[in-house]
Parts: sequence; C-alpha cells; structure tokens
Amino acid sequence: MNQGNKAMNITKVLDDYIGSEVSKTGSREEQKQLMCKLLLEELKNASAEELLPFFRGLDLKKWERQVVVTLSFPVDITWSTFLDVT
Repeated sequence: MNQGNKAMNITKVLDDYIGSEVSKTGSREEQKQLMCKLLLEELKNASAEELLPFFRGLDLKKWERQVVVTLSFPVDITWSTFLDVT
C-alpha cells in the first residue's frame, strides 16, 4: 500500500495545513475538505506498519454498523503558526 516506499509524514501534513490557515480566507467547510483531502492522500500512501505507532484505539459498535478508529499524531505548534507577521 505504501507507494514508492515514501515515509508517512502526517505531522508535516498537519503542520502545512495549520500554517496555511494563517492566510486562508475560505469557509469552514472548505477548510474541513482541505484537511480531509490532505489526510486521505497521506493515509492512502501509508502502510499498516507506519500507522501502528499512531493507533490509539478502536471502537466497534455492531448495532450501529459503525467503526471509529482514533489516530494520534504529535504536532509542534509555534507562535508563528498562529500569527500573521505581514
């Protein structure tokens, strides 16, 4: 599943997304779509071995036919991420 042996870098995806938020003026729905698109692309390229360290939990509710998987990724947040210095 890992195309081209590219190492998974969810932290970079999140940092890039958060960094782009400083100048982004789109709607909240557009922001959610962008985050989903970036994460989906990264997850498509990841192997099970790469995801395992981030796996936090699994909740299976048969009666609702719902599976919730929780992944946790470290994110370095700096003040420059939130401040527009222009």
